[in-house]
Amino acid sequence: MEILLRNYNNEKYVWMEADWRDGKYLVSDAVFGETEIDTLSVMAVRNDNRNNKVQCAYCGAIIENTPEAIERHYVEEEAKKDCTKCRYMRIYGDKMNKQITYEENPDGTYKCSETCEVRLGCTTSYWTKEIHTAEASRNCIYSQCRKKGVTVINDVFVKYPGLFNKQITVDALEAKKYAREEYKNGYFRYDMKLRGALKACVNDIGIVDHFLLIKNGYTTKLYYSGAYNKLFYADWGNYQENVSDIMSESRKSQILDKLSKLYEEVNAND
Repeated sequence: MEILLRNYNNEKYVWMEADWRDGKYLVSDAVFGETEIDTLSVMAVRNDNRNNKVQCAYCGAIIENTPEAIERHYVEEEAKKDCTKCRYMRIYGDKMNKQITYEENPDGTYKCSETCEVRLGCTTSYWTKEIHTAEASRNCIYSQCRKKGVTVINDVFVKYPGLFNKQITVDALEAKKYAREEYKNGYFRYDMKLRGALKACVNDIGIVDHFLLIKNGYTTKLYYSGAYNKLFYADWGNYQENVSDIMSESRKSQILDKLSKLYEEVNAND
């Protein structure tokens, strides 16, 4: 699949081949090698190979959403089971039936060999359980995939295809006579006439990239989807859609009303 990045290597809106692994986008090139990309850096996804797929809730593997493919994943993971090679295997308890043998070397020294019986335990749970027992099997890492099952792929572009396909430019803001303010952090700011609480941020090529909600001295990045008439806020590199967590319902309605009308007017004129 390909992802459209807001910025990459000092360029705006760059399409790049990408992989999806462990809930992250990964791109690679000859200069930077493999790079992990925050979801917030992505504007669009095309040729999405995650459609009709699910994700293992335990190991994160992406699987075809068919009973056969899901069962095959479970069986393949369970086939890896080898307690003696598992990182959670430990020797525990006392050594039993110890035997020591001596073998003389040609130079007159002796080689000493010790053999004994030991108990091998699984440490995946709080209490160590002897391997190959029912108690140990219940917590075996190779059976957790089947126990945890599969989930839908938790990515905003899978849930909302074409999320940010509708964009507007600075011309739409100037047609509304929104006042241009300072240039900060790579964006020109425009006051959206909501008592100074909402600013539009325009990048260097004239596209409205995001908005700023300013409340009680705090600033939160907002992203608007004209395709779905939805607001998202930036949180730890991801788009979060529960904007009611950061603003009142009345303020949310005000912002959605203002932005939906603005985007509808632009699209009506195109």
